[in-house]
Amino acid sequence: MLLGAGALSLVAASLLSSTNFASQFPNLTGYSIGTLTDILYVFGAIGIVLGLLSLIVGVGFLGGKSWAWTFAIVVGIINIVSTIAQIAGGFSAPTSAVGIVFQIIILWYLFRPNVKAFFGKGTAAPPMMPPAPPSQ
Repeated sequence: MLLGAGALSLVAASLLSSTNFASQFPNLTGYSIGTLTDILYVFGAIGIVLGLLSLIVGVGFLGGKSWAWTFAIVVGIINIVSTIAQIAGGFSAPTSAVGIVFQIIILWYLFRPNVKAFFGKGTAAPPMMPPAPPSQ
């Protein structure tokens, strides 16, 4: 998903460099076309890099690698910060906040005791004991 978003930002940057395209959006008059293009190139590159990192983490997840757990935490936090920056800068729709919610759920899941144990980052929670039968 991030690879697609990164590629889309790069396409948008090249479209934006066309003055004909930029003239159709008068609310962007406070920014120069070069500035907007540069910002979109940066966001596009970040999206592609984060997408590739997520792919690497996915391969590590399949093997239960401990580095994948740590990597996923770092990439997840970067994803959240990046999405907030894109929304705050007006380069992403506020509905992108849904992605932040999903990322928070993923981070919460990664910190569950059984998941951490699978990746060698902690011990599994002890199983719950069944209730004792009533005494007679």
